[in-house]
Amino acid sequence: MTAEIHSPTEVHLRIVDDKGKELAVSDPQKPAARAEFTAPADGTYFVATEHLNSLFGPGEVYHLTIKPVVPEFDVVVGTDRIDIPKDGFGLLPVYGNTKLNGFAGDLTLTANGLLGNVTLPAAAVPTKDNPVYLPVRMNAGAKGVATFRV
Repeated sequence: MTAEIHSPTEVHLRIVDDKGKELAVSDPQKPAARAEFTAPADGTYFVATEHLNSLFGPGEVYHLTIKPVVPEFDVVVGTDRIDIPKDGFGLLPVYGNTKLNGFAGDLTLTANGLLGNVTLPAAAVPTKDNPVYLPVRMNAGAKGVATFRV
């Protein structure tokens, strides 16, 4: 994690065994450094990290997390705010969804705090040019600014 901690560091990850043989490597073309690895046997394995641009110093920091791989997804919405007229509704554009680690199911998006939901079928791939819209309506009796989470 670099962007999450506001570091300019671009990290390249490698997983090596105790003899230095490379077993997994991150893809520098992806936005987050990530290397998936299943140990072939009991043993000692190392995570080797280096800055992609060979920079160093106290400003070049990162946080390394090692966790089991589980199916997950990421959704991109087109705005961080939406104006909804009184007794009306608004449409929240969904531009993308990324399914990771074998996640293959449908996605049901709900705007918590607002009324509305939409289900994206497993094969749906919304884009900026062809978004899916999440219809949202204010809860009855709500006034002013409402915060919500998709």
